[in-house]
Formats: sequence, structure tokens, C-alpha cells
Amino acid sequence: ASEQELLSRKGLKRVSESYRFYEGETVVILCDSEWKGHDAIIKSVDDDQQRISIKPVLDIFSQDDDETLEMSLQRRDVAVYDYPSWDWDSEDDTYAPSDPRKKVLS
Repeated sequence: ASEQELLSRKGLKRVSESYRFYEGETVVILCDSEWKGHDAIIKSVDDDQQRISIKPVLDIFSQDDDETLEMSLQRRDVAVYDYPSWDWDSEDDTYAPSDPRKKVLS
């Protein structure tokens, strides 16, 4: 299986050259390191979008102030979650809940 197929099975995709990272985004580390396959949070993005500073997510209790874990990677070293692209302006409301308040309040 190709790398793209393996990533796709895990719900991930490589970032295109036009992809714009943002601070706080969750990515998955792909480069060969002790953190390969781990989620990480983007701490900062270079102006040219080629390098990002990330911090691996150890678990939901990991301390956010431990800067020793921060590392700088190139955009090719990470993947992003491949969420379906919903067309929110579409007339097709197949995926829109009816009125969510009715379910909560009934």
C-alpha cells in the first residue's frame, strides 16, 4: 500500500503546498523520530508556512508549560486529519440536524 493509502486508512492526509497551518491545530508527526505517529499541537508557524513549531501531545493531562518537548519540523514532516469538506451553503441539508433544541429539551 502506498503512503497515501496508509494515511487515508487512518483518516489523515499530507498537506498540500497551498495548505495553511494555524496555531493550536492538531497534526500527526510523520518524520522518523521518537514521536512518529503521535498527535502534536502547532505552537507557531513560520511566515512562509514551511516550518512549524509543534509540541507532542502525551495525554490529556500533559502539562502545557513544558517547553522542552517543543520541536521545529518542516511541513512535509506532518499530516493533518482529513475531515470531510462540508459545503455549509449547500441547499442539501441531509447532514443538518432537524432542530437540535427539540431533542435536548423534549
